[in-house]
Amino acid sequence: MENLLAKLLFFQPENPVSFMETELENLMKLRENSARPAPSLFTDANVTALFNKYDVNHTGVIDAKQYADAFKTLALPLHVTPEAHYTKAQFLDDVRASLNLKTCAFY
Repeated sequence: MENLLAKLLFFQPENPVSFMETELENLMKLRENSARPAPSLFTDANVTALFNKYDVNHTGVIDAKQYADAFKTLALPLHVTPEAHYTKAQFLDDVRASLNLKTCAFY
């Protein structure tokens, strides 16, 4: 429910009832077909921007502490033991996986 309300506040649709109906339908479809991506407030562009914030030397790699801090910023639990370094692609994949786990709670 928290995710739905956050999306409602974030997108501020003209018709909130219709927006919520669509989001609930998407969640129900997701429950039926887990191959579909989970609805999320964060786009790849948002996650990439966060990665770039931590990649201060523009090397395309962040260390384990930066990785953990970025997950904390997104309020996501770490589901893996942080390695020494993470590439942007690894980070994006891990965030997507964590977002799917976090946003797949069904009511």
